[in-house]
Amino acid sequence: ILSNRESGSGRYDIALYPKDKSKEGIVFEFKKGFEGDDLHKLAQEALGQIEKKEYEKDLKDKGIKQVTKVGIAFYKKHLEVTYRK
Repeated sequence: ILSNRESGSGRYDIALYPKDKSKEGIVFEFKKGFEGDDLHKLAQEALGQIEKKEYEKDLKDKGIKQVTKVGIAFYKKHLEVTYRK
């Protein structure tokens, strides 16, 4: 588990690197919402940021072929999660 590391053209929030390279890696990006924000839209933006800035690049450079990208938006106890494999 690594956080706030450089990969691609930016810094991801959290990445899970599997010990076995044949297993799946996961990249997380979080967005904090505010009252009245559309959390679904923010989660989509987080996912878009992962893809635009290629945060999975370091995982792939280390030989991990499967990477799931997860965008999470939250406000107080409300949460929206979106992902892409």
